Amino acid sequence: MTSTVVTAAALFSGALGMVGCATDVPSREELVAAFEASGLPAEQAGCVTDAVLDHLPDEDIVRLMERGAGAGPRDDPNRDDDPYDLTRAALTACSEAAASATSTSTTTTAVAPATTATPTSAPSTAPTS
Repeated sequence: MTSTVVTAAALFSGALGMVGCATDVPSREELVAAFEASGLPAEQAGCVTDAVLDHLPDEDIVRLMERGAGAGPRDDPNRDDDPYDLTRAALTACSEAAASATSTSTTTTAVAPATTATPTSAPSTAPTS
């Protein structure tokens, strides 16, 4: 498995530990809450949840819940549209969107303080008394 899917599977199994071991697929709300509790920001937790629920068959999700990251989906090397590939692509898009949002939100603009010029006067040539 690629690092994206392995990382997601590890995160997924950790998050599912918070949902509980069941034989049913958790609801979207349960998964989002579990991913948030495991450290993902809300937007990324929603994206990862959608990637998993949209592309993995229920039996793969249940297997991940029961057995952990090692039970993740397997890649069919003869296809590029299997659940593994579709999930990997969706998770990569989630990572890229999160990275883009982070770099955009941390951009700052420096503003130089305004300065006022003061004229200097030439020495006086008037006689002193």
